[in-house]
Amino acid sequence: MSEPRRYHAPDELDADTRQALINLIWAIADSKVVLGRRYAEWANRAPVLESGVAAAAMAQAELGHTRALYMLLRAFPEVPADVTDEEQFRDHYNAPSFLDRPLAKWTEFVAVNLIFDGALTEVIKAMRGSAYEPLAQRIDKMLEEERFHQMHGRDWLRRLARQSEAARAELEEAVGRVLPETLCWFGRDDDAGAVRLVELGIVDATPDELRRRLTALLTPLLEEAGVRVSVDTLPWEQFNPQTRRVEQAA
Repeated sequence: MSEPRRYHAPDELDADTRQALINLIWAIADSKVVLGRRYAEWANRAPVLESGVAAAAMAQAELGHTRALYMLLRAFPEVPADVTDEEQFRDHYNAPSFLDRPLAKWTEFVAVNLIFDGALTEVIKAMRGSAYEPLAQRIDKMLEEERFHQMHGRDWLRRLARQSEAARAELEEAVGRVLPETLCWFGRDDDAGAVRLVELGIVDATPDELRRRLTALLTPLLEEAGVRVSVDTLPWEQFNPQTRRVEQAA
């Protein structure tokens, strides 16, 4: 049996596959740069000193991942130069709407840390061993750093759930806001580009499979913490697949 084909440069991919890969990397990079900035805003505001240090460290890691991903995008001639400059603030990012503003409460920070950071980790895991070599080469380092983010989110979920009924209720509200858009963020399962990336071994899971993986990870954690959140339907009618976000009504 022959080895699966490996791809070493954008011009080895057909135009549709190239655009699908651009869209995915762009969404991850933009999400990480905004997430990193939101984490950094809590470096001096966290409820305990060690979590302030953790917020700063997680911000640094996310911004480092962003640089690596934007560097990948620079190899694609279709990507405008200003998109790949993480220092250049843009009016719009392909990132969830709940990151448009600072995270006002620590419970929001924890919900985003646990759920959306977890979603980013799942999609990066799906790229481990990617057939697109420039991407595969960067994944292990990212995942090693993401392990700490996951631990921080789980620990604070349990801590807040034990703290008081009020803290648990506030956390439940934050989770209820973050989870539906995060599940949409993976994209629609009938997206032809997403299907093509799986077929070529560039990613090892469809959007639906990524949703299942994240849900399987989160469900026992939320149940253990007594955080009750039910997502019966996702807001697909407001979801923009180009920007990977749920557009809020004006």
